[in-house]
Amino acid sequence: MKRFALILALAMLVAGLGFGCSQKEALAEETTVAATQRELYTFQNATTTQQGHNPDAILNADLDPNVNPLTRFLTEGEDFPPLPFPVDFDFTTINNLDDFDQEFSDVLMMWPEDNLGKTIRIIGPYSYFLDDEVLNKDFHSVLVDDKEGCCQRTVEFEWSEGNDPKEYPEELTILQIVGVLKSYDCYFEEEDMEWTNFYLEVDDITIL
Repeated sequence: MKRFALILALAMLVAGLGFGCSQKEALAEETTVAATQRELYTFQNATTTQQGHNPDAILNADLDPNVNPLTRFLTEGEDFPPLPFPVDFDFTTINNLDDFDQEFSDVLMMWPEDNLGKTIRIIGPYSYFLDDEVLNKDFHSVLVDDKEGCCQRTVEFEWSEGNDPKEYPEELTILQIVGVLKSYDCYFEEEDMEWTNFYLEVDDITIL
């Protein structure tokens, strides 16, 4: 049962919560989704903790409601790296926690299909997961705390064709990713499940 729950969580959530349902249905499922993702995060990071990293040192932190939550990944006096081009949604420019949480929910969780093709910048700890049971692919993502600082959401990303690095970053390395929001259809034959995953296609990443 637990194994199936993890597979179901992966199928629904690891790609930034790819909702294919209506707004009303999505809102009704929000509590269940958050609980399932906590289980997925614990599963994903079990080996990371064994390697000596401490996810709680950067995640599940007490968040200041008056500042952008991404600023805690910067050293004191440091600013976010400038971009040489404009983006449609830049999560580093939002001034407080409530606005950040609302925009993240609107853009990437509730209505991602409305934002396909838009360019997005986000910063967070890197997470890697090899799914060899459902979709048979590597998942790369950055983790983003929710407003309460108790749970993590994932923003999946993939390198554009020909730009895959020779080595992946170490787990929980703080990354800046700038990419175009895209989607792909998924099918899990064993359970006859279909859904859509959303991800950012990036040419490169910046390690902060």
